[in-house]
Amino acid sequence: MNKKQTYREHLRAIKSAPLMPVYVITGAEDYLRETAVNLILNKSESAGKDTIAVKKLFGDEIDAGELNINLVSYSLFTDKEFILIKDARKMNSECWNILEGYVKNPRISTTVILEDEKLDERIPAVKFLKENAAWYNFPILYDNQLIAWLREYAAKLDFSMNNDALYVLKDSTEPALRNYVNEFEKIQLFAQAEKELSEDDIIEIIYASRSFNIFEFMHALCETDSIKTLEFLQQFILYNESAPRIFVMIVRHLTILLKIKLYSARSIKSNEIAKIVKVPYFRFNRYVQQAAQISIDDILILLEAVLEADTHLKTGYRSDKMIITLLIQKFKSIFNK
Repeated sequence: MNKKQTYREHLRAIKSAPLMPVYVITGAEDYLRETAVNLILNKSESAGKDTIAVKKLFGDEIDAGELNINLVSYSLFTDKEFILIKDARKMNSECWNILEGYVKNPRISTTVILEDEKLDERIPAVKFLKENAAWYNFPILYDNQLIAWLREYAAKLDFSMNNDALYVLKDSTEPALRNYVNEFEKIQLFAQAEKELSEDDIIEIIYASRSFNIFEFMHALCETDSIKTLEFLQQFILYNESAPRIFVMIVRHLTILLKIKLYSARSIKSNEIAKIVKVPYFRFNRYVQQAAQISIDDILILLEAVLEADTHLKTGYRSDKMIITLLIQKFKSIFNK
């Protein structure tokens, strides 16, 4: 197996190739590991097996005797048996020795699947598996792969998302596919009949249900409510919220305030402005009040401050907590003029 293959090629190979006696599924992307395991289990159906059995074992729980019994015993009631060993790297040396012996002479009616984030390739049995088992590795996806995956997953759910929406979703979620699947579940719940989703739609949906309520944080920040702002800062630390995600929301909030000021200067009606900036009208007055407290120049100053904070974050210049705290102080100085 070519290690340089993409996750798509790995999955296609698993699906199209004949069922192998032993598989090793590794990689940091646990959602793709699970997908690969399910593809293997489903292969017996395509091969015409009427009944299958799946035994799930855990590396840190199984002993050598139990593993040996599972490998050599025959099932009287099924055509095909799968032995799935999760957390395989936690198996003891005796288990690895038994497994190596089995791989040299596997049973036709049994397929063994070892699954874990990584295996210790210094172990002789692991080295042997590398040469004699079907081994597929699924690392965290690169950005371009991730955007393509998000677009395809959205399409499966019958959603259309532009590039800005896809990148907001990518940047607003911890980089693991299972996390994105969870976010898509929220999108399905809140989007309802809406099928074409913009970046603002995505921001509104994915932050609405989070414990760290970024909307209330932004309002407390712009309304210079020190007590609430400090409470939200504590929540930021407690929930280990990502600073880059907060920066995305701050920029969005400031952009809304900027648009309100610009469109108001053109005598556009409030209800029309609310539609343009995509803020529910019942929330709109709160944004208007904040916009009245700040000039366009000051909004631009704060946007530059966010950019500077983001630069400090990426260079490791200060801790996340310190960067957010200093940004809060900058907001207070502007809104308290």
